[in-house]
Amino acid sequence: MSLHLRIGLDWVVDGVTVDVGALADLLAVVAASGTVQAAADQLHMSYRSVWGKLDSAETLLGQQLLVKRKGHGSLLSEAGSALLATVDAVRAAIAAGSSTELAAAQRRLEQVFKGATAPLNLFCSHDVALADCVQDGVLDGWAVRTMGSGKALDGLRAGKADLAGFHGPHPDHGHDATIAALRADPAWFVRPLMQRELGFVVASGNPLGIAGVADLVRAGIRLINRQQQSGTRAWLDGLISAGGIDVAAISGYRQEEFTHLAVVRAVAAGAADVGFAVKAATAGLAVDFIPVGTETYYLAGRVALADDARVAALAAAVGTRMLSHPGYAPVTR
Repeated sequence: MSLHLRIGLDWVVDGVTVDVGALADLLAVVAASGTVQAAADQLHMSYRSVWGKLDSAETLLGQQLLVKRKGHGSLLSEAGSALLATVDAVRAAIAAGSSTELAAAQRRLEQVFKGATAPLNLFCSHDVALADCVQDGVLDGWAVRTMGSGKALDGLRAGKADLAGFHGPHPDHGHDATIAALRADPAWFVRPLMQRELGFVVASGNPLGIAGVADLVRAGIRLINRQQQSGTRAWLDGLISAGGIDVAAISGYRQEEFTHLAVVRAVAAGAADVGFAVKAATAGLAVDFIPVGTETYYLAGRVALADDARVAALAAAVGTRMLSHPGYAPVTR
């Protein structure tokens, strides 16, 4: 059972709507069969109905679409061939651009009509170990979207996601009101998955002698930032605010990337001098890491999913994969 996209194309000519998609389908059958009669038979239409549709279209468009060959059936005219080729090209382009959506739609339909468990929608902040799980197929059947922690939590509360992956300060480094509010609400569960070390990422050997947030305002220092509503951006903004620094004085403050890996790669490539990211993203790249602190990455969702086997499997997989990267630690509380 497979899902196919069928594109209808309407063209308004002199106030009259022509279904050029259906017309192209008709021309394609005529071209393949070689005769209008054969096309009528294949389409389960009368010969007169097929010719009626073609004649009406030719009159409205002002072009002959078929060329009759006495004793040899019919061929598409130049205009007919052009119409068919154009519709085919449009359909192919739309289908190619919609392949991901079609695949997701097919999975949902199969799960509904085959009685399978509905897929889980996970909105999550970027994490290296979690990205490994996606890449390795651990989350096949899930719908996973990467975004900032704030947006992930907004999506969860709005009912757009079943689960949200987000991060906040480790309990040793402060209180997070959002996490406390979720834990206090019996409608939700909050599960810590891992601890992650964050800090400043600089070029290998730290040639500019960057030591901390105060160096971001030095002349010639270029920052690569994370996007707004990301937990990492919030942590860095907190450091900047605590240091009494005006963000307008930081070169590159508004230059943003959407993943930790992108931040680290920008520094490794020399496109920026410093970034703020998880240590795990630095593995294998020509950068140095200046530790700042540790945070916890959480998974939250409706309490009905707290004991779901898929959630447990995800937690176990993340726990295994984080062993392959620096800067992770298991949750201790």
